[in-house]
Amino acid sequence: MLNKERLERWIGALESGEYKQTIGYLRSPDDAPRKYRYCAVGVGVREAANDLGVRAPWSSPQCNNPKAYQFFYDWLGVDCQSGIPIHDDNGRKGSVTGFNDGGAEFPEIAQRLRKEYL
Repeated sequence: MLNKERLERWIGALESGEYKQTIGYLRSPDDAPRKYRYCAVGVGVREAANDLGVRAPWSSPQCNNPKAYQFFYDWLGVDCQSGIPIHDDNGRKGSVTGFNDGGAEFPEIAQRLRKEYL
């Protein structure tokens, strides 16, 4: 069952401005030393890892391998097979990863998550 408190924490992280965005990877190097960019799911993975006190699987950084970050879905309380679907303005079903890689910025993804689940 979806843990709404943890979802709110993830949404808050997406809206915080703390994370720079990337596409195609959970985390990718930024121009600054020791800094990274994250996809929307990567932000959630980082938040879950911090909360659980575990290391995130950055060695498998691609967003298309949800088994590598199963702990994030468990932390959130959702099935990794179905992921976290969200809908566009026309009601078409998409995914957080699809919106992220399609050019939606974190605040828009956060707004869609909030509208869909909270």
